[in-house]
Amino acid sequence: MMKPIVLIKPRQIFCIVLLSGILSSGMATVTAASPPRNVPSQRCKPTRQRQSDRATRVPRQVVDAVRQDIAQRESIPVNRLRVTQSSQQTWSDGCLGLAQADEFCTQALVEGWRITVSDGRSTWVYRTDSSGRVVRREEPQTTSSVRNLFN
Repeated sequence: MMKPIVLIKPRQIFCIVLLSGILSSGMATVTAASPPRNVPSQRCKPTRQRQSDRATRVPRQVVDAVRQDIAQRESIPVNRLRVTQSSQQTWSDGCLGLAQADEFCTQALVEGWRITVSDGRSTWVYRTDSSGRVVRREEPQTTSSVRNLFN
């Protein structure tokens, strides 16, 4: 007696991949045990910037999360930090387009914010998700980091 052969159609494969991505979207990042050696770290730009006719305010919890991160990293009182610019963004992945070499990111669009904060002396640019749970600082590009992208 012959066993039946099961054929998987391309549409079924697509559905499986899509559902797997949805189920894993709860995990923003997963650290890899051994990072790929030949893949350069890329700084992705947002997929699009949303603009509206009315001014959109950054949620308080997002601003607080960014200010708290700066205060902890730089030992600056939170009350000295002011938001100087903000814009709504749609990021290309769960790492907000700022993946490190040893990290895997969910491959899903993430709604969020790009926020510039200053204490009057220094300025920092941050990327967040819409709720402020994922907060990433944009590091200034240096000549060596740009050179590493091409090696």
